[in-house]
Amino acid sequence: MFPLNEIYDTYAANNLPGRLSFSNQILKHMPAISIEDLRAHSTWLHTNGAEGQALHVSNAELAEVDLTGRNLAKAKLPIADLSRAKLIGTNFEGADLTNATLIGADCSGATFSKAQLANADCTGADMDGTQFLGAILTQANFSEADCSGAQFDGADVTGANFSNADLAGADFTGARQENADFSGADLTDTRGLG
Repeated sequence: MFPLNEIYDTYAANNLPGRLSFSNQILKHMPAISIEDLRAHSTWLHTNGAEGQALHVSNAELAEVDLTGRNLAKAKLPIADLSRAKLIGTNFEGADLTNATLIGADCSGATFSKAQLANADCTGADMDGTQFLGAILTQANFSEADCSGAQFDGADVTGANFSNADLAGADFTGARQENADFSGADLTDTRGLG
């Protein structure tokens, strides 16, 4: 696991909007994303698009990276490899993670509301308490994932695979569920199915 929390400080540490301080070590572990890309995205978010540029990188190699608590809202990371990444509390609201790989990732408490995760592979991921409000999760694979307490309200889970997943206490109120597979899943106190 590569702790990005230790590699750079957020803009708040310097009290300068959009500024990030990075170590060159980040380049070794994230060859598809440069320091400039991350700085530009942070600036873009903090200035509501007036400055900087949104992060848009296909096939980003982010396996085993620690992005705990980071704000990657509206980032475009299709086909990203986030296998075994530490994404605790990370904000991916409105992000594009179509065809992304999150196998074994720790996404507990993360936000994927209104995000695109169609065809994403989240096999065995820890998504305890994660928010997927209004997200597009068509054909996504959540088999054997821990989605206990996750919120799928208004999400599109059409054709998604939740086989053998822990969905205890999850909420699917208003979610599109056509052809979703819940076989072998723990549905204890799960709301909104049917």
